[in-house]
Amino acid sequence: WGLEPSLLKQGKGPEPSLDHVLPIVAPCSMLTATGGLKLGAKLVVGSRFGGNVVISSADEGALVKSAIENRGLRLERISQGSDHKLGAMHPLSLQAANDLAHFYQAQNSWSLAEPLYRRVVEGLERRCGPQGAETLTALNNLAALLDDQGRLDEAEVLYRRALECCERTHGVDHASVAQSLANLAALQRERGDVKEAEELFRRAIQGYERSSGSEHPAALRCVSNLA
Repeated sequence: WGLEPSLLKQGKGPEPSLDHVLPIVAPCSMLTATGGLKLGAKLVVGSRFGGNVVISSADEGALVKSAIENRGLRLERISQGSDHKLGAMHPLSLQAANDLAHFYQAQNSWSLAEPLYRRVVEGLERRCGPQGAETLTALNNLAALLDDQGRLDEAEVLYRRALECCERTHGVDHASVAQSLANLAALQRERGDVKEAEELFRRAIQGYERSSGSEHPAALRCVSNLA
């Protein structure tokens, strides 16, 4: 759940590969979601004369910016190529759109991310049904994007829809229900409804404890939100 890319599962049966059409994007392991360097990361490149060269701090910003731009271009090419070859609603195209939307969101390019997330929701509703696990993941991604923009009323509608579907599909003791409760709790806290936020966080903690144990990282995060 949440904002992680590549969470959408492929459909049953073998899917055609796009390896021969576009390069696979390797994870940019030195970058955080917002494009900054991870703590303690060092930029090291090979020297034409042998050995390695540590890049000076003056060049780090330019290299990071270049890496982000290149990653964005690759994700765009993959998404466009998949749409052209397989169709916009093919599972691989929906996955590519989801990954590109996540990238745009991390760069605060919300106007570019939103139509992609909405297409993913629509495609998964057709393929998996409105209560499918992948559909609910996509709903939460879209809700989080709206939340980031301060469109809290719109985000709340989607968070509550996801929560209702999760409870109906999985029962109250499922981890996805707890995550939906935590998402909604964070939104209510953001808009200043401390009482409901506290109630939702407590329900999320109980759900995590029953489904994953009291030491689960998500449960501990909810506990810290109550402190």
